[in-house]
Amino acid sequence: MAACGGSDDTAGAGASSTSDTGPTTTSTGPGSGPGSTGPGSTTTTTTTTTTTTTTGTGGGGTGGSGAGGFVPMCIDSTDTILALKSLDFGDGSANGWEGLGFDLDNLVSTAGSTGLCTTPRPATAYPDGTAGIDNSFGKNVVPALDQLTGQMVGGQANSGIASGSFTLMIDIPGLTMDADQGPLTANIYGGGALGHHPAFDGTDCWPVTPESLSNPNDITTPTTQFTMVQVAGNVVTTEIIPQMDLVFTTQAGAIGLTLHQARLSFTLSADHTQATVGQLGGVVDKDQFKAEVQKAIAGILALICHNADSAIDDAADIMDDGTQDMGMQACTGISVGLGFTLSQVKLGGISPATPPSGATCPP
Repeated sequence: MAACGGSDDTAGAGASSTSDTGPTTTSTGPGSGPGSTGPGSTTTTTTTTTTTTTTGTGGGGTGGSGAGGFVPMCIDSTDTILALKSLDFGDGSANGWEGLGFDLDNLVSTAGSTGLCTTPRPATAYPDGTAGIDNSFGKNVVPALDQLTGQMVGGQANSGIASGSFTLMIDIPGLTMDADQGPLTANIYGGGALGHHPAFDGTDCWPVTPESLSNPNDITTPTTQFTMVQVAGNVVTTEIIPQMDLVFTTQAGAIGLTLHQARLSFTLSADHTQATVGQLGGVVDKDQFKAEVQKAIAGILALICHNADSAIDDAADIMDDGTQDMGMQACTGISVGLGFTLSQVKLGGISPATPPSGATCPP
């Protein structure tokens, strides 16, 4: 892979350099990765000249760690790679949550509906949003987080994206300019700290978090992948997959959403460099999400931890596998719906691992 973009006293690992006079391709920087090419990619090296041809996402190791610290190094690729430019949690307008997400359980539910899992406060968890959209997260959890952190969660998350703290990237190999195509594959990558404010003009080299890779040293091994992506009239839709992760920042700390039964849709611009009307939906396990929130806010006040727990429990409206349970079991999940926009970027190597948080709320 050819490298472009930022530089450091030590070259980023996985940023490959090709010699014009020698027959080999080398990687520099401590802890460099294998520099493997992605699916469908080919690398050919002769004994007299060196030619590297890439048609998929390139490989690479972690970035260099010279005096200037980690600096993302662009990975050349012909893939279309789109990153979150904004997130919509529904807290920017009255009842904004109602149109975000999907009808996950194929039911239009109210507090008086039967055939649902049991929840402590049915009048809180229901009714559903527009045409049965399931988004108790936007309806109940987001307002609670707004109150606990003192600011709208949507604004906090978007400030993090605008400052280059995090993003989520969707890599779609083989996407052409056609308005109708598919099936395609979409690789999902977590975006680590960029180190500066993104331009969102296609030149940003946004690093990949090792936590979003099955092999933290190989950028071609995303843990999350959609394999049945369809494009119709420039509207992209995906199949439902078992799990997808999204981490967003707040004033209290980073909060992770592990979405079960996750799906995406968004509308591409004519040149496929932007996307709008994005919808992300799925279900978070109530107790798992509670632990995530506790880690983020444990350092504030024990009272806040208690209030967050209560708000999360009251928001439970579905089973964590996206189904309902005919009232026989307590709801174990919270339906989630988020809106988003996307803008084209480049992959910027693999960022350093995120240090684990040892904070917990008191029992």
